[in-house]
Amino acid sequence: MDLSILTENKNLNKKSLVPYITAGMVENWSELVVAVEDGGADAVEIGLPFSDPMIDGPIIQRACKDALDRGSTTEQIFGEINFLQHKLSIPVVVMSYYNLIGVRGLTKVAAELKNIGVSGTIIPDLTIEELKPWADQSRANQLDNILLVAPSTPLERTKSIADLSSGFIYALGLMGITGIRDKLSVAAIKNVNKIKSVTDKPVLVGVGISTPEQAKEAVNVADGVVVGSAVVKLILDGQNTNSHSVNNLASEVSKLIRGFKSAIS
Repeated sequence: MDLSILTENKNLNKKSLVPYITAGMVENWSELVVAVEDGGADAVEIGLPFSDPMIDGPIIQRACKDALDRGSTTEQIFGEINFLQHKLSIPVVVMSYYNLIGVRGLTKVAAELKNIGVSGTIIPDLTIEELKPWADQSRANQLDNILLVAPSTPLERTKSIADLSSGFIYALGLMGITGIRDKLSVAAIKNVNKIKSVTDKPVLVGVGISTPEQAKEAVNVADGVVVGSAVVKLILDGQNTNSHSVNNLASEVSKLIRGFKSAIS
């Protein structure tokens, strides 16, 4: 299973949806990943909890803290993703800050990710100048490297990033951290158009896609969206509500994803 489905969708003029969930944020987090697929996601991004998630806002920061407070470790999460590969039929992308990969060892992590069925990685704090060692290991293990382009990235550098990126290109929707916003940033549309001027690879917008209406607006130019904080907030709020059983929360996650998928279809 790989991320070629996103290119296939693009070629068929179908829009792709990639929700994000922080691993370990709640006890039953892996069941919620399955719920994401049930809702119609084309792929899923699983974030490894980290103590200093620099690109993430308060919602995902809280999810990371909850995961770490629960004792979640990279080793444990890899084991749960391994179990998930037998339950999912959509590609899994792992999002991690470079510290977690570097301290564990690039060769080891790349082989582990391949063995547990991961299709690619997103490493926000790994620059293209420092990418090669990880890119070499990723390539050797058939892992895609999804690279990010900010609204402030110059055109020439955007082309360099696009050339090195595989699976899809992650267009940041704004200059800032992840979180829920009232409206889609004008910068998101400009950023997608800039990226599309230098590549034919799928371009998905993430950061600042908070509602189905914003997702619909984004895919007027983008090939799809990444939705994180809206999903994570639903899960965090749900776990603190006594009326939410595991099954009910999974059902609500699926319902939220269906709403986004319907909006972009």
